[in-house]
Amino acid sequence: MNGIIPCIEPSDRELDEALSVLNMNRENVCCAYCGDGHTEWDHLNPLIINKEPTGYISEIHNLVPACSKCNQSKGNRNWKEWMLSDSKLSPKSRGITDLDRRISLLETYEKVFPPAKIDFIELVGDKAWEEYWFNYDRVIDAMRQAQTSANEIRSKLRRELGMKAQAKSQTRRTARMSDGRENNPLPITLVPAEQYEFEKLLLRHRKATIEIHYSDGRITRKPWNAYKFSESSDVYNNLRSRSEFRSGVWQASGIDHIIVRVETKV
Repeated sequence: MNGIIPCIEPSDRELDEALSVLNMNRENVCCAYCGDGHTEWDHLNPLIINKEPTGYISEIHNLVPACSKCNQSKGNRNWKEWMLSDSKLSPKSRGITDLDRRISLLETYEKVFPPAKIDFIELVGDKAWEEYWFNYDRVIDAMRQAQTSANEIRSKLRRELGMKAQAKSQTRRTARMSDGRENNPLPITLVPAEQYEFEKLLLRHRKATIEIHYSDGRITRKPWNAYKFSESSDVYNNLRSRSEFRSGVWQASGIDHIIVRVETKV
């Protein structure tokens, strides 16, 4: 509706006259409702109620300086009823001390400058008015259809992107499985359990004991002289790359799991 309601710019004289009735001038403009610094001009009488034009237009006689708090709180309500209401951020609820004086000024403002109120249908005719609303409904319907299409496209893109990401993940997983890292890897327990701490101690002492546990209950031990182990090495990959611990081999040997302990004794 805002697209069809006329907006008439005031002349300098009209602006000065309007401010004068409100006891203001261009150097001293404040919110007509509460007295705070003004941030905008508010329509004293609303232009639209329930999506229908009220007949008022955007012109100086229907505009007063206002602050954002009052403008947002007032909405499209009757200005006097709102000012005297307990609505959040209304002048009364904020305890404005000169509330009666401000109401009196606004009542005078309306008497001195009665705002224009027009009958839109009478001025433009039934045909033009009906055509406008017909086109309006078409635009709204097209916007709904566009939003529906946008939602469908977005959903499809998300699905496609998700499928591609899943495919990439599966490719990486297959690659890891092919080199034996995920194809039933040998269960390994480190002592100490934290991998970083284990590797730090192994780099310092260079010796560890590999305790091999078999499915039949047997346990064997073998030393690990880790002189080739480096800071870039991964302890799990290092152990599982051993011929006896590779996928398929350790299962055939009856191995159930291994426990690896760093030897810290000198």
